[in-house]
Amino acid sequence: MLILGMRVIFRTLSTGVFHCPREGADRNYRLRRAQQFFTIFFLPIIPLKKLGTVVECDGCKAQFDERVLAAPTAAQKSDNLAGTVRSAVVSVLRTGATTPIGREQAVRTVSGYVPSYDDNQLTSDLSDLDVSEMRDGLRSASTFLDDHGKEGLLTRFALVGLGDKGFFTDAERALLAEMGTDLGMTATHSRGVLDVALEQGRKS
Repeated sequence: MLILGMRVIFRTLSTGVFHCPREGADRNYRLRRAQQFFTIFFLPIIPLKKLGTVVECDGCKAQFDERVLAAPTAAQKSDNLAGTVRSAVVSVLRTGATTPIGREQAVRTVSGYVPSYDDNQLTSDLSDLDVSEMRDGLRSASTFLDDHGKEGLLTRFALVGLGDKGFFTDAERALLAEMGTDLGMTATHSRGVLDVALEQGRKS
């Protein structure tokens, strides 16, 4: 007696790393396509219609829509943030009067994200670095940084501009205010952070 039926078979199309929404962390995934097969004696014989693709987390085994792969991983966020911070400190230094203290603060800030960063690289960046994507990078960072993280970034950028001058130039203050806006902060919030940074710089 023949035993006929239908069965859904999953085939792995590709693998990689993604940010798992359920676990809230980077995990390995498999992109799998589901296809219906006609079976004889429970064996898939004739391929029928394709039912779509799913992303399966290797960790929790949950399945997600393929669009989940568009979200950046934690590693990608870290790399993007490092580039944004690098562009931001260069932008601040290019805007105002560069001071030795400002340069030291710039190197200290970037080296928190790029450990090998030094004053020689800063000199090269001041001449050659393309900072055209900085504002997009800050807007992207605003989606995953909390208020404390945003304030910390803006403060570090402010201290770069402040250097040992004891004040912000009008151009520096305008740029820093724009950075605060890009980070998702209100004008009042940004102004408060800059005022605190100004007091901090005067006391140091």
